[in-house]
Amino acid sequence: MNKNLLLVGGDERFITVANTLSDYGFNTFVTAFRKNKNFKNNIRFLNSIFEMENADYVILPLPATKDKLTVFAPFSDTEIYLDDIYSNIKDCTLLCGKVDESIENSVKKYSIDVIDYFADETLTILNCIPTAEGAINIAIENTASTIFGSNCLVLGFGRVGKILAKTLSSLGANTFVEARKNSDLAWIKAFGYEGIKLDELKNSINKFDIIFNTIPHKILNEDILSNLKKDCLIVDLASYPYGADINFCRDNKIKYIIASSLPGKVAPHFAGKLIANTINDIIYERQVY
Repeated sequence: MNKNLLLVGGDERFITVANTLSDYGFNTFVTAFRKNKNFKNNIRFLNSIFEMENADYVILPLPATKDKLTVFAPFSDTEIYLDDIYSNIKDCTLLCGKVDESIENSVKKYSIDVIDYFADETLTILNCIPTAEGAINIAIENTASTIFGSNCLVLGFGRVGKILAKTLSSLGANTFVEARKNSDLAWIKAFGYEGIKLDELKNSINKFDIIFNTIPHKILNEDILSNLKKDCLIVDLASYPYGADINFCRDNKIKYIIASSLPGKVAPHFAGKLIANTINDIIYERQVY
């Protein structure tokens, strides 16, 4: 490929991202990440982003940032500010995971070409597999009974909800799925699950042993949570502001586990491969077309 790639920050997934992209023939540089033996020998480490003068692509992690100011870099000894990256990029493309409004506004100001690799449908769908498996693993570790025969509720029927419901059903759970759209409820019925409308939650919530939330909106308010079955476990897979009243759960000793960003925790190698393959495809398509 003979392209120079600079990876800035990231979690354990980005060890695999760097190694895989290097295997594909890219000249791969890494910064904002402590060296460890899992990186391949041909990966080159930089002390700062300012040492890289001829990058063709700068790759930020997934998510690119958690505070809108600094790069998500849990293995870095120093904070890396997004504005420092933007101001240092010249004649190269920025690849980010989960480009939000703040990033969009900033790159416009600096006239930077940016691509959100997490917008790739293949990546987002396959990324749901470790999310579902991780969520079920959390449920197994935090309940006294099996998934088989348990009454499990999935809130939301998006990508994660679909794969999670399928996996739960295959494990023998009595699988219920909440959805708003009539078309989703029809699909839920066609797949053999039990559909529940949002306005039915309050009266049916007390039958569930485990609840998995995939919706970043406070669906489980105090009124609904008051009717929970004793020892019901809630596993929240959504991003902030999550799906339940956190204070009410804490004050009433409800078993509530926030479990966002699972792929990087439960299957970093698998998830890293997905990211690297997506980035490789993006670069290849830009060269060809």
